[in-house]
Amino acid sequence: MAAPLVHYAFALDWTIVIGIVGLAYGLGLWSAARAGHPHPRAQVVAFYASLAVLLVSFLTPVDAYDNVSFFDHMAQHLLLAFVAAPLFALGGPISLALKATPPRWRSRWLAPVVDSKGFEAITHPVTAAASFFLVQAGILVRPLFNDAVNTGLPHFTQHALLMATSFLVWRSMAGVDPPRHRVRFPLRPTLTVVLLAVVSAVALFVLVADVPLYRYATFPPPWGGHAALLSQRRGAWLLLAGGDCLVLAAAFLVHRATLRVRVVTGEA
Repeated sequence: MAAPLVHYAFALDWTIVIGIVGLAYGLGLWSAARAGHPHPRAQVVAFYASLAVLLVSFLTPVDAYDNVSFFDHMAQHLLLAFVAAPLFALGGPISLALKATPPRWRSRWLAPVVDSKGFEAITHPVTAAASFFLVQAGILVRPLFNDAVNTGLPHFTQHALLMATSFLVWRSMAGVDPPRHRVRFPLRPTLTVVLLAVVSAVALFVLVADVPLYRYATFPPPWGGHAALLSQRRGAWLLLAGGDCLVLAAAFLVHRATLRVRVVTGEA
């Protein structure tokens, strides 16, 4: 009875996106090196590590089971928001694009966008944190969450928004990409505390529920009914414990990277 619910489906959409992003970054590395502006090796490693985490998230059983298990769904969200996104941000894709783009195109198209007030506002730490909070809250809205329990466009959109807003938060804290907002004390620890609070609030909201919140409960055994409630509670505990630990680990990694950037740029 449960077999039709759990099956491996090759995530062609994410495979194409990851492949294009990885190829574009590689071409950027080649172009930047030719122009005499090689990208730091640590940032290259971080970027491709983020793509590896994305492949694990979407091309393994983690993705197959997230449509029947709230626990797996939360595990996938943690990988995206607190492992892949900070590594992606530390890869410095915007600074690489500026170095790799021919000077004429850079001055005419790319630099004006990066230097614009709108881009600065979107990437500001406060804006990034607010967008992350809204997406985290929106994900829990029952109709939206239930629509995403599939392998279609809502599922892809939910994860894309989670990845994008998480990237904005971590890039604003890392300071390896322009515009470099001065995220120092007390703003840096404040942002970390806000992330911890958001993750903990989401986990507690799910944990205190005494009934299954989402459509998993309607599935046949062994996924539905009481099993759905158990998976929901395990997912909440995973989010509460694992999420908070990953936030702290990512914040520490980003802080170390920021210190290295300041040394290189002479801001230390």
